[in-house]
Amino acid sequence: MRKEYGKALRTMFAAKMKAEFDHFEAVKIKSLYFWPGDRAYRWIVSELLHCWIVLSPSKKDYDEFTVLVGWSKLGRYPELSMVPSPQLPNASRDEFNRDEYLARLPSLWTNIDSWWVVRKFRMPNSAADLAASIEPIPAATAREAVSPRVDDAILKIREFGVPYLEELARDFEGASD
Repeated sequence: MRKEYGKALRTMFAAKMKAEFDHFEAVKIKSLYFWPGDRAYRWIVSELLHCWIVLSPSKKDYDEFTVLVGWSKLGRYPELSMVPSPQLPNASRDEFNRDEYLARLPSLWTNIDSWWVVRKFRMPNSAADLAASIEPIPAATAREAVSPRVDDAILKIREFGVPYLEELARDFEGASD
């Protein structure tokens, strides 16, 4: 993701997470299992159960991002060698039996692996296209392009992500009674 879009994305997403989901706290992660450039937000349900929302900008030259939701029942950031987890969320919530799990947020409502696209990727066809692709983007232009995608991601977190994690928390608390 271009740095101008990435900066606008991280700034807007952090502000909206703080305003909308105050029980999720931005956390700096030092782990081999956490990608540089990602941002993690943690809800500590109990000493062992930590729920996560992770903003993950594209690591390639694509101006897009995804959001991950998941948990660790081991009181830490999920240490998974494969992200997202290979098991998709399902209606019977079999994944709730896993100690650690991360899924892409869209997998809660669709089988299509969709990302929030800020600017569609176009292969440069000439030297002029290539030069244009590295020209700095004004901050206001970057914010304008990113804002509706962040708004939609936050809406989907509210509609699908948080209720999913709250369902896990109820299931976890019920199992420990």
